[in-house]
Amino acid sequence: MHEKEFNKLNELVEMVNDKIHKLYEDGEFLEITKKIKKVNLAIENVCNITVDFQVNAFDSKKEKSLRVLTVAICSAGEENPYLAYGDASPEKYLVDGNIRKVPHDVCPDCWGDWDFKFKNHQCPECGIEMGKEVKVLLDTATCPNCEKGNVYLNKPKCDKCGFEIDMSMVHWG
Repeated sequence: MHEKEFNKLNELVEMVNDKIHKLYEDGEFLEITKKIKKVNLAIENVCNITVDFQVNAFDSKKEKSLRVLTVAICSAGEENPYLAYGDASPEKYLVDGNIRKVPHDVCPDCWGDWDFKFKNHQCPECGIEMGKEVKVLLDTATCPNCEKGNVYLNKPKCDKCGFEIDMSMVHWG
């Protein structure tokens, strides 16, 4: 997905996320959370219960959905239900000269599952490779590995996690 399109979609994601969080905090899901806990206790050793809210973008040409938000009401055992997030942070990529922005655990070209791109250099679904057809676009100092530390062109080793950027797999911009 092109960066401009992703940013527009992200406006919806933020609104939906804020509304779900507010409804939860205001007790609007109280009946649901009580039922989740009751059912979870009844089947405690079988599985845990989650109720998910998702925002997905479907591309009819790719015939794939891109999940951009997952918020769930979760419960395990006797604990009270809580909100949990299951989506990946967005990452910018340069794909054949075009800027794309997608969650970091998917391929920026085909939207297939592809996490840990600095270790797994090839998309298992479409075959594009890091350092060849696709590069991570670093336009901030945020480390793409831990997202807490900083990396720089002249200092490519993260100051928090120690991850060292493979210069052939990134484009500084």
